[in-house]
Amino acid sequence: MTATTRQVLHRKIEEIETALGEARFLNLAPHVLVHEAAAPGSPPCRCCGSRHAVVVETHVLPEVIIDCAAGRRIYREDVSRRTWSCIQADAEQHPIPLRMSRAQAEVLLDDNDTRHVIASGGNRSGKTTNALMFLALQWLRRGGPQRRFWLVASTQPKAFRLLEKLFVGTGESPPLLPRALVRSMPDTHRASSLLTVLADGSLIDLKHFENDPGAEKLKSDAVVCAVVDEAAHLPAEDSMVALRGRTLDAGGRLFLATTPRPGHFLRDLVEQAQAFERLPENDERRASGEHEGARWRAVQFAILGNPWLDPEVVRRELAALDQDDPAVRRDFFGEWCANAGLLWRDFSVERHVHLDEARALADMRATLVQRTRGAVLDATPQVARRLFQARTNPHFREVRATSGRYILASDFNCHPMSTVVLQVAADPVAPDDRARWHVFVVDVIQSGHSHSLAHAEKLVDLKWVRTWAPTATDSPYRGCGMICDPQALSRDPTAHRHGRNPQGLAETLGRLGFDARAPQYKLGDGGTWRPVHTTRYDSHTLVHRLLREGRLHLAQRCLALVESLLQQTDSGDGIVPLTKSHTKSDRLASPLDALRYGLWAIFHGGQ
Repeated sequence: MTATTRQVLHRKIEEIETALGEARFLNLAPHVLVHEAAAPGSPPCRCCGSRHAVVVETHVLPEVIIDCAAGRRIYREDVSRRTWSCIQADAEQHPIPLRMSRAQAEVLLDDNDTRHVIASGGNRSGKTTNALMFLALQWLRRGGPQRRFWLVASTQPKAFRLLEKLFVGTGESPPLLPRALVRSMPDTHRASSLLTVLADGSLIDLKHFENDPGAEKLKSDAVVCAVVDEAAHLPAEDSMVALRGRTLDAGGRLFLATTPRPGHFLRDLVEQAQAFERLPENDERRASGEHEGARWRAVQFAILGNPWLDPEVVRRELAALDQDDPAVRRDFFGEWCANAGLLWRDFSVERHVHLDEARALADMRATLVQRTRGAVLDATPQVARRLFQARTNPHFREVRATSGRYILASDFNCHPMSTVVLQVAADPVAPDDRARWHVFVVDVIQSGHSHSLAHAEKLVDLKWVRTWAPTATDSPYRGCGMICDPQALSRDPTAHRHGRNPQGLAETLGRLGFDARAPQYKLGDGGTWRPVHTTRYDSHTLVHRLLREGRLHLAQRCLALVESLLQQTDSGDGIVPLTKSHTKSDRLASPLDALRYGLWAIFHGGQ
């Protein structure tokens, strides 16, 4: 008899002995113990013995009795009181205490949220434990015969370690689920079968993605739940596509636990989920799910949120670190940031984004007083006259702005094209003092995979205007001046799509009533006005200054611009963003470029 045959027989004997000795019914009583940091000098926690954490809330979850013979679940409400009492009396009792922090409880106890979860966490933040508790709860709710659950890690030994944390425990913490639930499980990560069979017939399989760029190892059966540890090491987006595909049949859920890594594709996923959360409550995309981030919930766990750690040790450790270092922000606070960090450090949604639904300064008096802290004057017409009416358009003489209601500024790329709608508020005591001007971004209009003509036609399309102004008789943007990139004015990058003269962007826009000009001009040889090239460094510096001084204000509807300010990464000089053509960084730059063209014209143009 070979050694392999002896191992197989030995395992079969163990399974038979286990089956003969196991109870017919298992009564599982899960309850959640929410912990917070204990006050100095507090006695040890009554549930876990910790001197640093204490139970502050207890949530009793529905009891479930598992019929091990049939693999079915029995709930109290499904049978009579007498039947429940009889079965419970015969059942083997297993309380299941799930210890978690308050931040973890907010994620795990939300039964109505069916989205996938991506949990970004730093060292010792509890993200992996949270992921395993998520799987345990999903099993309690949805387990059953042949229902599959996956534990996924970069290597097979690491995936096996997750299984051990689930049923064996570690030297620091007990197992999350009782071993009595296990019919069979592998002894090591080298076992011939890595399948764990539970008392109700559920299956837990171990998967890994090392050296698997095509995600072949992540394709097979449908899963109810999959936990992916250190998901920012997934080799390619194919892995994510494969994982999401496994959940479709069973309506399963993914839980990705990871420490952020610079440049990984999961960062886009996190930002999409965060963008979905920032949508207004009445946005139809919330109900329809037509948003890239609609199926994901992004959460963040930091080392400071782990109540089981000694707070004094954590304090000393953090005090010895440079907390502005992007690596520290990633590894200790779970933040997704590039090596140079985020660019717009002075921007915050609370300070720079307002909720006023009005689209004109005259209709947002309360917001103006709150934001500017004083009386204000709408200086937009005055600025528009300086920019568009003092001189003839040097690019297309047949047009001149007839409306000073708004100042438009556009970035014409192939994808996307962006136009920001601006108004200027001045101090009525000193209306010409530009150091006191506040700029309000009323709206951001974008067109994807289009061309300059179609984008401009959209701005004057009455049907489109009536989607947000039902009583409008004409577009409020018709006749307004538009600031454009000087390079685009000299050569329209989308002319090949609409068939017009590539050197005639000003004419293309002028035929629709837009007076298109560069941010700034200088008088050249022969007395002609020539566009001045606006340096990226100077124009971005202007945006930084306005944000720092609290003089740039965005309406909540300006989602694309808000995303740019929240997500653009620093190129390394603290002023200019890191951009690369045909990537997400290029798309994020579009609304911000339009804004800086407009701001430069407002503060420096028309001279």
